[in-house]
Amino acid sequence: MSAPEKATPRWHGADAEQNQTRTDILPDAAANCQAAADALSAHRARVAAADKAFQTWRAKFALKGFELRILSDDGAAVLMVSRWGLVREFATLAELEAFAAQVGAAL
Repeated sequence: MSAPEKATPRWHGADAEQNQTRTDILPDAAANCQAAADALSAHRARVAAADKAFQTWRAKFALKGFELRILSDDGAAVLMVSRWGLVREFATLAELEAFAAQVGAAL
């Protein structure tokens, strides 16, 4: 008596040909997954670098008695520096750097 053969599932109907397992696309799928993982890793590295730069700016301003925050208004980031209840807002990093030089908080 021989062992029974394993039955492979078969699709039925009009889409039977499309629903069969396609092993010819697996190498492309693996390459796409690796590319996505690499892109995500690069994105995380850029975010970490930007966060570190912001925290460095925040610390420099804190040493001079200022508080630095990021505000978001409709997707546009605004840098806000405050001290003694007075607030200044900056739309660009260049403006923030110029102000930092004025108050002695430049990097």
